[in-house]
Amino acid sequence: MPASPYPRSARRPADGRHARSSTLGDAAAPSAPVHPFRPHYAAGAPPFSGLRPTPTRASSLSDPITGPLNDFAARTGNGAWPNLPRTAVATRLTELARDPWRLDQAGLNACGPAAALYLFGKRQPERFVNFAIELYENGQAPFGSMTVSGSGLFSKDPSAMNWSGNAPALCDWMLLSSTLRSAGDILRFSGEPSDAASGITLPGEMEDWLRDGLGYRSVSNDANKFFTKGLDHLKGLTIRDNRDAVMLINVTRLRDGGTVTAPRTRSQGALVGAVQGLFPDHWMVLERPVVESGPANPGGLTDELLNTFCEATCWTWGQSGYKFKAPNGVWAGAYYGAITCEV
Repeated sequence: MPASPYPRSARRPADGRHARSSTLGDAAAPSAPVHPFRPHYAAGAPPFSGLRPTPTRASSLSDPITGPLNDFAARTGNGAWPNLPRTAVATRLTELARDPWRLDQAGLNACGPAAALYLFGKRQPERFVNFAIELYENGQAPFGSMTVSGSGLFSKDPSAMNWSGNAPALCDWMLLSSTLRSAGDILRFSGEPSDAASGITLPGEMEDWLRDGLGYRSVSNDANKFFTKGLDHLKGLTIRDNRDAVMLINVTRLRDGGTVTAPRTRSQGALVGAVQGLFPDHWMVLERPVVESGPANPGGLTDELLNTFCEATCWTWGQSGYKFKAPNGVWAGAYYGAITCEV
């Protein structure tokens, strides 16, 4: 401990009494009046129980984002969505502008647009906010050269749907349902918890969203809806500050044959695809390079497939840090490639 900058004579004695004045010699200093301590809280009561977390404010965002958000929240009416209250949508949109990883499909079978729009909010928050505001106010918004429209969804009330306790936020529902419905040519997504095959995002659709909608400079589509891609491709995935990778997997196989370590507990049963175990059923965004662990010198193909593991840390379901770990043999049947893109 560093030495005190004050001379010893100026310090308070260890017994808590006031130091004597040097001008009084040995005479005792007059006693100060005694005020007994009376706590503001009863014994055993937590003194911080009355505090509340600071509410979310748009003021911590940059001005080009704060202005449109505040203007949007101050207007009246529900835009093109009579069942989506403006206050709820504006509050949630502010949260997504600050933390785009919060975008959550929840019980909606819309992992494809969730991955694309998460990257949209992460890479281009100002464009993302303006896109969401225009979609709410006008019922449609440009997404690159494409148009995302909520046509066919405006009269729906997601708060009245049976989500079995896993309802998406109203703003998230609007964004994801409109984006996916606008991409469907044959099967039109209805924004309902029962959507199954209509919720499938094909690799070509994901590529269009990333290349045209988000405007990535370079997009490489190595994802396939029918054939697995192989372990070498999985282990070779790289991400950088200017490079993202969106993986296509069969989450049912990974869940059953490995482990999924989630940052929060949630049910995954309602989030998988319509044909479990046979085809890829989930898109997710890789956050770190894939890590391989196991024997230093695998003793053959069996050892390589059963006793060597790959772990992928990804964003999905409204959270960063999901860890998908499984033996290489499970990954070989569950990994259907990825779309990598660079800004």
